[in-house]
Amino acid sequence: MGNPEDRLSKYTGGCPECGSSGIVPLRCDRCPVAEMEWQRGNSAAGRLLEQALDRRFDLKEGVGHPEITADEALALRIMQDEERKWEAELNDRQRQEMKQMELERRMMGQGQGAMRRR
Repeated sequence: MGNPEDRLSKYTGGCPECGSSGIVPLRCDRCPVAEMEWQRGNSAAGRLLEQALDRRFDLKEGVGHPEITADEALALRIMQDEERKWEAELNDRQRQEMKQMELERRMMGQGQGAMRRR
């Protein structure tokens, strides 16, 4: 099949300035991803988030010994807490879906049993 960028450039063409065939998605004005990207680059909280993400990567990958400011440490703790909450919510939803599927399976099995008795 070849390089995906080669296939993609057949449809999009290369940039006349740099020759790149990369695509940048255009997002609607209300897109939360666009808002997050803007905030991460243009607000104090967004820049702190970027710094905390960089520190977390450095710590996980063992890249040097980064100095962590008090604000970054707090941001890392908040990120960890939010990730744990998100994971717990995801697990709860999955458990609920499994219970619902099991209930539906049982109900279908009971319905088929009633039909056989007729």
